Amino acid sequence: MTQTRCFGLVLAGMLAVAGLSGCGDATSASGARETTPPPASSSGGGPVTRAEGEKAVRTVKLEVLGRGRAVQPIMYVAESDGSETGGMTLPWSKTVKLELTPAEQKVGRLVSVVAGGVQTSGGQIAEGSCSISVDGKRVVSAKGLCEYKVR
Repeated sequence: MTQTRCFGLVLAGMLAVAGLSGCGDATSASGARETTPPPASSSGGGPVTRAEGEKAVRTVKLEVLGRGRAVQPIMYVAESDGSETGGMTLPWSKTVKLELTPAEQKVGRLVSVVAGGVQTSGGQIAEGSCSISVDGKRVVSAKGLCEYKVR
């Protein structure tokens, strides 16, 4: 191989390495990593109200509606799983505070309440009505099962 050709290959290799070093984080002359601050709000609007990575707190109220008594257990999933034994006086409610991680704020955290059977004023057993409220706003109301993804 001639000296000129060998020099050309070495130079090409050095340029390739120099080009690749531009990929990834920048490194200062001292070897310390330099980071670029994240851009301001991408929406172009006002300031961001919550720092990325910060938990959000939501107040969730689970309810079984009606009058009389629950004849089956009331089961729920919120900050933990639980149940109330049958015979609960209606209306019944449970209020919890949920701390949502950043991931849960994106995909949601499932909460639910199963109303079960309730005794009507006529003595009959009927499917109970339930509801879920988040931060004071009713988000779901149904018979039997209520579920909602809190974000």
